[in-house]
Amino acid sequence: MERLLVATDFSLPADNAVSYAANLAKFFSAELVLVHAYTLPVGSYDTLYPLNLLAETRSYAEGHLNTMREELIRDNYDFGINCFVGPGTVHDIVKEALSLYPADLIVMGMVGDAGKIKEHLIGSNTLHLSKKFDLPILVVPEGVAYQKIQRIGLAYDMDGDPDDQLLYSARDLAQVFNAELEVVTVKKSEDRLIWNSPENYTFIDQVLKNVKHKNVHLSDTRPDLALEYYFKFHETDLILVKPRKLGIFQSLFSGSLTKHLAFHIQVPLMIIH
Repeated sequence: MERLLVATDFSLPADNAVSYAANLAKFFSAELVLVHAYTLPVGSYDTLYPLNLLAETRSYAEGHLNTMREELIRDNYDFGINCFVGPGTVHDIVKEALSLYPADLIVMGMVGDAGKIKEHLIGSNTLHLSKKFDLPILVVPEGVAYQKIQRIGLAYDMDGDPDDQLLYSARDLAQVFNAELEVVTVKKSEDRLIWNSPENYTFIDQVLKNVKHKNVHLSDTRPDLALEYYFKFHETDLILVKPRKLGIFQSLFSGSLTKHLAFHIQVPLMIIH
């Protein structure tokens, strides 16, 4: 990775995501882009007042990002840090920033209104971005500090054709971090005898032959919760997921379970395409 982009709303969880992103960028000796989107002032008042407020808001945001940049440099990170500020939605400002600073990864914490951060979580901005951009998005839960990635969990959906591109992406990450890869597949209990065939695991083993890995198969009437509980109680430094329009992974990103993944598992979650 050559450049990472991290979006922040200046909340504590977002600050934590910036710290995580900086450490990850340092691992890759990659450039870091700090991005902040602020809301345009609205209301039926004198036209000069909104313009003044807009200027003050922008000045505050630019000053805050520059302070963050200086702090990161003092912490011995100096592989290049750019700051980007603009009025509008997170999606629009991230898109604009990417046009100037093409990135390999977007990093986000729990974004939203500071007072409603835990309710807002990643249900809107982050998931919205994951649907709009082809880039991987790394979601850093509140309070999770960066540590060396030694164990990667891949939530692998084998409904339909095997997703070899997803396996290749997981393999590449495992090789970069020199990490062990755990491929966790899950199916409803009543289908396990038909689905759990040697051919499926042979394909996985062939793709991952040069990576230390193991295959884990879960059978449960609630595949979504099976994944949640498995990753909650097994040591993992990073979880890889790929949302699908159909199948069990649709439920992984539908509100309540996403909150469980972020709050209870407390493991960075990478949404890849």
